[in-house]
Amino acid sequence: MLRYFRTGFPRLVFLFFFALLMLAPVLSQTAVLDQAVKVFPDFLSIRSEFLSALITAPASSAILFKPALRDTSSGTVRISVEQAAAVFYVMFLREQNGTNPYSARGNIIIKRESSTGYLKALKWFLSDDGRSYLLLTPKNEKTLIDYVVGGAVVRSGISVNTLIYYFIMQDFSFLYGALKSSIDWNLVIGTASTPVGNPSIAEIHLQLSSFGTVSASLLPRTKTGLLLRAILDFGTVDDYFASIGKPAAKIIELSEIPFAALVTGSDMREGGSFAKVSPWLPDRGFTTNVIQALLTLNSGSVFFVLVDGSDGKPARKLLALAAPGNPAARKILCFDAESRIALDFTQILNSRPEAHARVFLLPSP
Repeated sequence: MLRYFRTGFPRLVFLFFFALLMLAPVLSQTAVLDQAVKVFPDFLSIRSEFLSALITAPASSAILFKPALRDTSSGTVRISVEQAAAVFYVMFLREQNGTNPYSARGNIIIKRESSTGYLKALKWFLSDDGRSYLLLTPKNEKTLIDYVVGGAVVRSGISVNTLIYYFIMQDFSFLYGALKSSIDWNLVIGTASTPVGNPSIAEIHLQLSSFGTVSASLLPRTKTGLLLRAILDFGTVDDYFASIGKPAAKIIELSEIPFAALVTGSDMREGGSFAKVSPWLPDRGFTTNVIQALLTLNSGSVFFVLVDGSDGKPARKLLALAAPGNPAARKILCFDAESRIALDFTQILNSRPEAHARVFLLPSP
């Protein structure tokens, strides 16, 4: 019987079900992504309606287009044209809080030359803050695609054997399928989670705000109190790990940058320029301009950011909180560990362009 199992049909059945068991997490994640694609804001019917008037029309007539509104299941979409120097932009912008900003999830902005009408680029927004998007540019009969998440250029120059016009005239699921094997869609679609909607992050936010400026030794021995104490004194970090049921946990210093470039430029209608990032230095850490994108992409949720004083300003000990979930929908809460003052993370980093910072990852309470 044992020999039969080793060589016969039962063994094949066992291997089949073992393979299914191993594939289950992958299949489950794929199902989550596929479902998210179905509800991603898309305006194919509107693009089809205005194809001949805006997308393929002569530039001279497209530029004169008067704004129009259309209702969709994702809200009201404003169709309009804006001219700037030698180009003009054809825009499909979803309403957000009574306005139609450039940067809303699902928005599409098509860039065309004013003189020739040639299509120069297509920007497809993947997040409401405008920092995550796909930039499509035509190259003969192919399309080159740059993938940007949280301001970081995660992939650049992906070549797809499809005319750019075909992406315009298909829904988002076609774009998703065309790039399925080239990019990690988990970074921008799936279950979105923000600090406000995450109970543990919201709880930390409230507790940190209530601690005041008491010394580290007087902080309460709650999970959040021990977390803050550990930030102020690494020697007490084991107490924090024990409080969250992870006595074997370690502080991890981040040293890898999972992207080669950052987007620069403030015009949301454009794809921006790509600036090469400086590498991590063992004695100084990262340049501050890479840190927000780094934390946005990292799967952890609690970070200690030690900004040095190399720019002539005082060193800062920052506690940064990023809710788990979809990085494209993630915001980062920031506190000064010593003053317990809430800070604007982007603003504090932008104000220290000459400084470096070391970044440590800790498990969330």
